[in-house]
Amino acid sequence: MFAVTTDHQIVPFSDDQMALFDAKTGDRIAVATRDSGTWTITADNADTKSATDRSSAITALLDTALESLGGDGYSTMVPHGLAEQP
Repeated sequence: MFAVTTDHQIVPFSDDQMALFDAKTGDRIAVATRDSGTWTITADNADTKSATDRSSAITALLDTALESLGGDGYSTMVPHGLAEQP
């Protein structure tokens, strides 16, 4: 059996909000909120991004977190089926 840990995790809070957290500290790194069908993704030290669907918003969350943290890469756990939700 394998035990897998990731650096970050995306957590959905409602149909219109999800956030990316540091898995070790629990600190919120980036947030995506949907209003009138458009997702807005924000984080400290990163440009605001937008997306038209959840799958693109998840990708933007990952990119925004990387930009905010100034790193070269990291692992992120995305809940199964989240990208397919409306």
